[in-house]
Amino acid sequence: MKRKFTRVERKGTRKSLQIGGSGTTLFKNTYVISIDKNTSRFIELERKAKVANLRIQHWPGIVLQKNSSLFNELPLKGIGKPIFSDRLLNIFNLGTVGCFLAHRGLLTNIASRNPPELGTLILEDDVEIFPDLFNKLAIIQPQIPSDWDILFLDKFGPAKSDYSVSKDIVKIKKTLNPDANWGFCSYIVKNSSIKTKILPLLEHMFEAVDIQVNLCADKLNLYLARGIIPINQKYHSNSTIIGHEKKIQMTS
Repeated sequence: MKRKFTRVERKGTRKSLQIGGSGTTLFKNTYVISIDKNTSRFIELERKAKVANLRIQHWPGIVLQKNSSLFNELPLKGIGKPIFSDRLLNIFNLGTVGCFLAHRGLLTNIASRNPPELGTLILEDDVEIFPDLFNKLAIIQPQIPSDWDILFLDKFGPAKSDYSVSKDIVKIKKTLNPDANWGFCSYIVKNSSIKTKILPLLEHMFEAVDIQVNLCADKLNLYLARGIIPINQKYHSNSTIIGHEKKIQMTS
């Protein structure tokens, strides 16, 4: 006689994958800027995000090639020629420009498609996501001032002009030191601030995106909580965009 098996429904035992950031009220959607969602970096980051109960969405990085249509249109996109080339040394900063365009393009998309009352988590593909991400966010959330426009989840620095507003939150002040608080690898942006406050400051590129935003800290409320989503030290000095750009230049 065969044994009869019955399926018992277990409630509350399986943890469903959060859509973007439904484990917190700080953000709903999460985007990762990467050249391609099939790269080993993105696949590894996606695996770690699932362990942390976070669903990520891919946003394409921009790889510029000399004499491409996009390259020739850079001045029309607010990128002056001295920014991306040095006429004397023939040096091209295409990786830096591509990074700027990718972040600005993603912010523009968020402003048009996402509810303004929510925030959005933006990552680059060289960060480290730990399983206790939402626990860390729960600790810092009550400490964040209500006037925040961008909350960085890690940075290099710090600048002497910064000051603590709580145990875990630092306010970033404007500084002309380009080595202070650099890095744009992990941050939460307030959707309602993008269209009216952030994008107007990025209409024209005069610096790398992280430095340019920091130089506008007198016009934006920038806060920092270190170590929430830090740089992956294995990748930190090896940009996929710049590496891909070098391969293109060597073969062209």
